[in-house]
Amino acid sequence: MTNSFGETVIAANIIVARVTIPTLFFRTAMTTYARQNVGIGLYKRVKDGAVQECALAAGISVVIIALLLDFDRFFMGVFTNTSELVELRYQFMSILSVGCIVFSII
Repeated sequence: MTNSFGETVIAANIIVARVTIPTLFFRTAMTTYARQNVGIGLYKRVKDGAVQECALAAGISVVIIALLLDFDRFFMGVFTNTSELVELRYQFMSILSVGCIVFSII
């Protein structure tokens, strides 16, 4: 679906995806943690760990997004110097920032 919007949108989408990857690491770690604790019957630890993981992931998402939105031009220099792509990526991040934080909690 993204391909139908052209090269610039595809590039901006890839950049946003790369930036939001750190929140997915928490999900992977929590899956392992939960599996180990369920295996030995410590269900309360799973619940407590899930609450802590959600808070940590949401906090880190907020920090990453705040840094990206505040220092947009500086960080974009890592990926591109095309002004159209920089602006489009900023729009993507502005829209997706709320979803990224919510996703890290859910």
